Amino acid sequence: MKNLISINGQLLDLSSPKIMGIINITPDSFYAKSRATDMDSILEKAEEMVLDGVEIIDLGAMSSRPGAEIIEEEIELGRLIPVIKAISTHFPSVILSIDTIRARVAKRQ
Repeated sequence: MKNLISINGQLLDLSSPKIMGIINITPDSFYAKSRATDMDSILEKAEEMVLDGVEIIDLGAMSSRPGAEIIEEEIELGRLIPVIKAISTHFPSVILSIDTIRARVAKRQ
């Protein structure tokens, strides 16, 4: 039996493992290799991931490392929305997930 989940009308079969890549679009992410703050490097990372077989890209726009500052929602959205639009345009088959502490940010786009 297949385990399917609908994501904006696209069915994802979860009966086998899926590969997720992470792009942190914040300058203070705890893991430096996941960071990208300009659109060219973000799209470059996304392309590398897609070529490596990633089906889901997780985007983080606020650091969750211990002691990190909780930024304003508008700053987080200002980082996320252009990246969501660009990745969706360049790689329409990739599923995007948003790493946030705010339910409202995740639902807005």
